[in-house]
Amino acid sequence: MLVCRHCGAQNPLGRIFCSACGSKLDGTTMAPAGGGKGAWRDHWVWRFWKPFVFVVVVAIAIPLILARIPQTERIGAAPASKVGVQRVRVKLDAMAELKANRRLEVAFSESDLNAYFKYGKAQDLGFESVSVDIRPDAMQVRVVKVGKQILGFTIPVSYDFTFTPAGPAVRSGKVRKGSLTLMGASRFRPVTELYRVMAADRDWRAFDALKTIRMEADRVVCDVRR
Repeated sequence: MLVCRHCGAQNPLGRIFCSACGSKLDGTTMAPAGGGKGAWRDHWVWRFWKPFVFVVVVAIAIPLILARIPQTERIGAAPASKVGVQRVRVKLDAMAELKANRRLEVAFSESDLNAYFKYGKAQDLGFESVSVDIRPDAMQVRVVKVGKQILGFTIPVSYDFTFTPAGPAVRSGKVRKGSLTLMGASRFRPVTELYRVMAADRDWRAFDALKTIRMEADRVVCDVRR
């Protein structure tokens, strides 16, 4: 057997070019038939490992890329008119201005909250859009914001947050970027950023005296006590 100096593959006597890599054989490197240092290189796994790895990488990468496609459609009930914005603002002001030793229970409907975010508040917070879908004991919040420019096009980024009530606060659950569920540290970064943006807004002061929050079908109920 002739051993190729280039790739180590074994070739039968009489060959001029290597059957594995195509390099010219010099006829000076010999190995016993069926054995030798480069015999294992003739195995199909060695010959085709690069295409195999490429196929595996593509098979993993494509679903991950597709999963990151932003979900830009609004969720929850259709936004009420701008009158819904006014209803939300009146309730927030009442919560913020509640006198000492008083209690107030306020309910925000899903359609009013979606109107509140659609007609200005989302842009005030630096987002393209914010929408909510409220279910018993859970609320989904979809945030769409401006992403990076790729080939001259600005690609938006969407996050879906799931929150559950936890006394006077809400607990963050599942977080998705596009359709991709985030895990570990990658899940906490967008949650922390959302909290930071919301806490810096003046309307957030209305929740300073929040005692409990609960989620019912299509509405959030806040219990405020001072």
